[in-house]
Amino acid sequence: MKNGSFSVGESVENQAYNDLLALKEYYEPQLLIQREKRNFLSEFDPEFKKKSTQIELETELIQSKFDQELISVKGLYPNTFTSRVLLPLSMIPVRPSYRDWE
Repeated sequence: MKNGSFSVGESVENQAYNDLLALKEYYEPQLLIQREKRNFLSEFDPEFKKKSTQIELETELIQSKFDQELISVKGLYPNTFTSRVLLPLSMIPVRPSYRDWE
């Protein structure tokens, strides 16, 4: 145990979890920025629809990339708790990925 956390050295489970944390650390701030853009967009802005659509497209692109990275980590560590439970919790379905949503 070190600094309030413990792990089994050189374990596949730890590597999967560390990869998940690295992805979340990279993508979550980008998604937060998109959410903040949306929150500060005024409905009275004459270009509201255009700006809103652009923000949605950018957010979907970021989330799609994040989901693809999560799928690749799941493929690298298929029988771990991280890939079976934690990775699916981080994935958000994106409209373009599901044709029946159109």
